[in-house]
Amino acid sequence: MYASFGLILIYSDHAGYSTTGSNLGVIDYDKIISNAEKAGYKVDGPYYVNTKDTIGVHQSNIIELDERFGEDYRFLSVTYYYRENVYFSTWHSESGTDISFYNEDRPDTLAPFKPDDLPPDKWVVETFSLMFGITEQESREYLTQLKDSIGNSQEVSGKISLRKELDIAAVYSKLKETSTNSNVSPTSGEGWITETFYNQDKEIIDIKYSAWRFAIIYEE
Repeated sequence: MYASFGLILIYSDHAGYSTTGSNLGVIDYDKIISNAEKAGYKVDGPYYVNTKDTIGVHQSNIIELDERFGEDYRFLSVTYYYRENVYFSTWHSESGTDISFYNEDRPDTLAPFKPDDLPPDKWVVETFSLMFGITEQESREYLTQLKDSIGNSQEVSGKISLRKELDIAAVYSKLKETSTNSNVSPTSGEGWITETFYNQDKEIIDIKYSAWRFAIIYEE
């Protein structure tokens, strides 16, 4: 199970001090919380990154992730790489999914993003179809919306918001077929976890999760 702690010292003069977060590995989380409370510390939380608001989404049908990160982990975002400097990132929102495309191979990365800066249509269509569990035709319609949005924008990235939830289980299952290896970053402090997947030596996707955390506070 992944978990993280923030240690915050609060004194009567209201000055605050904190330590750099550390990954504690496999721990008895409940016992640590209980011992801290018995010792007179204030335990505040849970937090998801830096908020008590529940962010992201928990997909309950991915048993492997529940076993690795605990049943309270939250999925936050996924980044798909067409190649190293050409990729898009998603972010789970209350209304669905926000998507931003980036192309760092452009001569001027501060210039307005253009439809020609996108990855090939075929790759976008196939990826959208997998991510959202939709037909090729629906995926092409979203691609058209994306290009129209980019054409009317001065943003340095290509953006679109879709009223659809990612099919996280399908994305994860497909990665078992397309990736040759992966690694998971140790969580620390704020509770971020990044799982990165590769095909040989090429990074193809990374997924960001949040493990909830508590702050153990000392008050004079």
